[in-house]
Amino acid sequence: MTGGRTMLDLQLSGSAMLARLAARQCDARQWLNETWKGREWADALNAFLPLDLDAKAQATASDARRESGRAGPLEGLLVSIKDNVALDGSPTTGSSPLLQDYRVPGGPVIARLRDSGAIFVGKTNLHELAFGITGDNAFTGPVLNPFDHTRVAGGSSSGAAISVATGACAVAIVTDTGGSARVPAAFCGIAGFRPTTGRYPASGYLPLSPSRDTIGVLARHVEDIREVDAVLTDERSKARTAGLAGVRLGVVRATPMDPAIAHRFEQILSTLTAVGVELVPVDITPAIAADDACGFLIAVYETARSMETLAKEALGLTLAEFADGIASPDVRTLIASQATPDAIRPNAYRDAIEIQLPRLQKAYAGLLSGVDALIHPTAPVIAPRIGQSMVDVGGTTMPAFPACSMLTRPDSMAGLPSISLPAGLVNDMPIGIQLTGKPGQDAALLALAEDVERALPPRPIAAPHHAAAREN
Repeated sequence: MTGGRTMLDLQLSGSAMLARLAARQCDARQWLNETWKGREWADALNAFLPLDLDAKAQATASDARRESGRAGPLEGLLVSIKDNVALDGSPTTGSSPLLQDYRVPGGPVIARLRDSGAIFVGKTNLHELAFGITGDNAFTGPVLNPFDHTRVAGGSSSGAAISVATGACAVAIVTDTGGSARVPAAFCGIAGFRPTTGRYPASGYLPLSPSRDTIGVLARHVEDIREVDAVLTDERSKARTAGLAGVRLGVVRATPMDPAIAHRFEQILSTLTAVGVELVPVDITPAIAADDACGFLIAVYETARSMETLAKEALGLTLAEFADGIASPDVRTLIASQATPDAIRPNAYRDAIEIQLPRLQKAYAGLLSGVDALIHPTAPVIAPRIGQSMVDVGGTTMPAFPACSMLTRPDSMAGLPSISLPAGLVNDMPIGIQLTGKPGQDAALLALAEDVERALPPRPIAAPHHAAAREN
């Protein structure tokens, strides 16, 4: 007991904690104080950047609002912010040496969360400039996986995933351009949501590819994502009343795939079949081929234009000069390539966005016809080792970036809503399964995801000594 109140379980859902706050079983200051163990562990994993947001003062103000009857719908919810998302008055660094003093106003997402009573506990580390999938940052250092410190946490929202997995906060606000919410969620054993592109306001963060960028949400439980989504959109998803009986899922059995992950996926499908889900095999090959024809080209071209604008307006630099200041070699190489005569040409970009992208969207429309959602592993591999540039994917050697994002890039480019759910352990490491819905049907997807989550075994939870034991 603390002050006559029950000690708090940091792995509870944020919704459960909000209910306790509403019932006066604890207050925001107590919840914040008791997250110190989670925060200490997250700091050891390099999840947070050294920026004090005065969360204690925010918690005190939150408790005062509740006492005066002015509590918002998320009053007291502990939230971390990925450091490519702007908070008024604080630097938005993108975990890059180039932007250590860069300050821009927070956008509508942050304003809505603040108005709802959320408490911002810290800014989280990320793959430099959010342009990578591992979280291995040459400037701030790699973010370590809580299940094995020799492995990456996933990216680009690496620190954000750790902040939630360790219990340092309940929810993390991130961005997702091609898997940045869902891949780290899968690698760290939590849930990660990417909405339909355009569902949330497209401002208040460092842009990469406007055709693909969106704010995303990480949490330990889908119900927390639903609560945040309702605040950000004023649209509350309705819980399903009939469970999973009669739900039709389009099953994607993609190759290449780690055989152990494929085996675990089949076990999950059997679990879902047992509770009444109808499984419909679908072929995602045409969608992947369409994405190969346009996705990377669009992402790189638009990112180069975004960074060229940022470099000029914020720093007075050319794109080449900006690239020279990027610390992480993988990010620096990609951006520098767009400041040379071999850069992607505007006509190639126009072809990709005007001809190839509609083909991708048409391919997904066909895949989703007649089913409630698609289902497949979030990533075809477990979290790679830190510094591992090439990975083995079911006997095929691939660079880590395209391997880890192989199944999250195409639906991102198509603008679809998707969510990664914890799906147990493979070789003692977490994996995720992804549900992808129809455009604009985010509320239905979240309701479905909550039912699927309940049908699955409890999510894996790491503890500090587990990862330490793996290292020895």
